[in-house]
Amino acid sequence: YIFFLSFENSHCEDYTTEKYWQALTSGAIPIVMGYNKNLNHLIPGSYIDVFSFSHPKHLATHLHKVLSDKNEFLKYHTWREKYSLVEHIPQGCKILDTMTKLLETNEPEDPTIHKISNISVCLTYENSANQLIQEDY
Repeated sequence: YIFFLSFENSHCEDYTTEKYWQALTSGAIPIVMGYNKNLNHLIPGSYIDVFSFSHPKHLATHLHKVLSDKNEFLKYHTWREKYSLVEHIPQGCKILDTMTKLLETNEPEDPTIHKISNISVCLTYENSANQLIQEDY
């Protein structure tokens, strides 16, 4: 694939879906939804952010240009000259084992987790749709 929709299940400030990394490892250009997010942890020039366009029609025009113009296409792959990807295989059993041990301890619960989890830094579905389709295009 040339493009890979790397949309998150949730639009939260500090969350990046694994789909972004899957796109890069497969050689595709990830298309991300970066509204209200810090994208500094993504590789610069490696992705297309749908919120960089005021209307889906403009995004479609840009995607068509990337498909038809080799130089435009290659701009999204120049990062490969400076960066390399390391395959990361999650240690599922090790993670579950650690979680089980933590659940079995008699340690008091850390109240910080409730403070953090009560802070909403996520974009609602309605706000997401409104940001994608702006009337003044």
